[in-house]
Amino acid sequence: MVASAGRDLQNFIPPLKNHGILNLVGTNQRGLGMQFVAHTIAGGPALALTFDGLGLADMEDANYAIFAENNTTGAAVLVTAGTKTVAGFTLAAGPIAPNVVNIVVIGQIAGTPDPA
Repeated sequence: MVASAGRDLQNFIPPLKNHGILNLVGTNQRGLGMQFVAHTIAGGPALALTFDGLGLADMEDANYAIFAENNTTGAAVLVTAGTKTVAGFTLAAGPIAPNVVNIVVIGQIAGTPDPA
């Protein structure tokens, strides 16, 4: 995906930036946000990751979903997510060798308006 300078929704609706919303994702529920990163991890059984370390924003609470997929060794393999906190999560089962893992996090991002 190629970013287009000056086309973020925050540039057209300035109050969005004040609430930490730079762009929007269409969802069927208020307050949901989505973050994505392709991250290289070392192989091993469990790995604790922080959102800050991944270059992502913290989450408002631990009620979010994580979808992680190993994409560089053979066929794509889902990676199991374990413990979740507002600052990060644990990949409970990962690839056995260093790999790039696609990580998608869906939930309320810290600093965005309450969905109530």
